[in-house]
Amino acid sequence: MDFYATMSLMAFKPSSPKVTVIIPTYNHVKVIGRTIESVLSQTYSDFEILVIDDRGTPDTKPTVEAFVERDPRVRYIPNEVRLGLMENKNKGVRLSSPSVLYMAFLDDDDAYLPKYLERTVAEMEKHPDAVAVTTDCELRHQNGEFVKRYRCEREIFWKISIGNGCLVRKSVFTKLNIWYDKDAIFEDLDFGVRVVKDHAWVAIPEVLRIYYRYYDEQGTSMSTMYTRSTPREKLEYFMTKNGVIYEAAGNHALAWIHSLTGKMLIRAGHFGAGRKHLRKSLTLDPRPSYLAYYLIALFFPSAFAKQSIAVWKNKILGKLEKE
Repeated sequence: MDFYATMSLMAFKPSSPKVTVIIPTYNHVKVIGRTIESVLSQTYSDFEILVIDDRGTPDTKPTVEAFVERDPRVRYIPNEVRLGLMENKNKGVRLSSPSVLYMAFLDDDDAYLPKYLERTVAEMEKHPDAVAVTTDCELRHQNGEFVKRYRCEREIFWKISIGNGCLVRKSVFTKLNIWYDKDAIFEDLDFGVRVVKDHAWVAIPEVLRIYYRYYDEQGTSMSTMYTRSTPREKLEYFMTKNGVIYEAAGNHALAWIHSLTGKMLIRAGHFGAGRKHLRKSLTLDPRPSYLAYYLIALFFPSAFAKQSIAVWKNKILGKLEKE
């Protein structure tokens, strides 16, 4: 890089950035460039990017360092030991510049649309009481093919997830002392309900980010995933930890989290425990969808691990509606 190009980049680097974008990465060298590029292409420029490499494949380093050479707002941080997704998010907060007011989180295979930071920062500054901003997003296949639109939760705090694709005040961590829990299966939901149960948030009903479906390859995800060998106690940890929050929110909330927990348990092979939670959700809130899930758990439990659950649910709901 010549002298004038170097000086130009130095002048471009904000000395006191307002936003830190944290990108934890693990074995996604195929798409990490697309993710970083989506941040560098933002219409809002007062940010730094922390790419935290959780001891992934060796070719991650040169791929990311090419962006570091191109733009000094990008920082590459390799881990000495593997920490996992939530601890990498927490680490990114701790390593962010002292001037930073807002933390943005982005998975290493997803992307922002160009106005994501501009719109979320503007909303955060318009609402000083808000602790987080969420947006709608598009789910796409890795080839870019559209799958569906996800709408962010605007009113019900106990359904809100805060993590990938969200902007959060740094003070949530440094002053409120709320951090990501490395033991939580529903990590973003666990963080979200603890953050917004006593605070306001803003939901922007616009598609401002892209969520890409995972590769089919084994072991490429950083997320806290579960398998058929995951202990029941770990799968029920979220509910055990946050049950009092859902109880206080009422039967609709408690039924929803029982349903979520039950479906996960059945997918992991804990059929008896899963049916117990699904039965509880139906008792608390006897809506047709909960009845459908319970009947599927009784007669077609293997459907929970496949797309066929949607087929069976629609069939059962169709019959219930006709009766």
